[in-house]
Amino acid sequence: MNPQATHPIYPFSLVSGGVYSAHDLARALATSNSLRAHYANFDFKHVRLIRIQNDTPAFVSYRKDGQIFWTKHKLTLRAGELVLADGRYLVRARCANQISFAPQEPIDPIPSDVEQRIDVPIVPTPMDYTRLREVSSPLLPPEQSAPPATLIARAYTPGRYADAAYDSGMQRLQRAADPYAKL
Repeated sequence: MNPQATHPIYPFSLVSGGVYSAHDLARALATSNSLRAHYANFDFKHVRLIRIQNDTPAFVSYRKDGQIFWTKHKLTLRAGELVLADGRYLVRARCANQISFAPQEPIDPIPSDVEQRIDVPIVPTPMDYTRLREVSSPLLPPEQSAPPATLIARAYTPGRYADAAYDSGMQRLQRAADPYAKL
């Protein structure tokens, strides 16, 4: 999925913005060796997008510092959450983190608060434009003023263009813009 995404972004996602189809997941795997290894046995031919019916405790994979780990404890997947299912494996659509009902490895050996933060979407920080300064750099071209308007937009002259359809179209546009033009 495109992180420009319309979907919320979750921390520790395997794919920022999530995957909502087999095509999305396959495209993400094409860019990452670690994802290909993590989903080596996933059956793309039988993928369905389903909605979890009840709150469900499960272990989930996550990405931290460029590596993929599994949660040490079960997290609660909420009723209504979308997951990709191939008949054997489940994947959280919102983040592409894999789901397991049994403990998996590797588990991050360094204690952290991942399990408390994994389900809280990242809220973009609003830009404080009052703190921006003007930047000058030899890499940036010098600032130039715009040329006079007469150089930017020249008046339309009938017959100037070889395309008669263009000329008649321009004349219609001019008449439509001029309330006093003869119809």
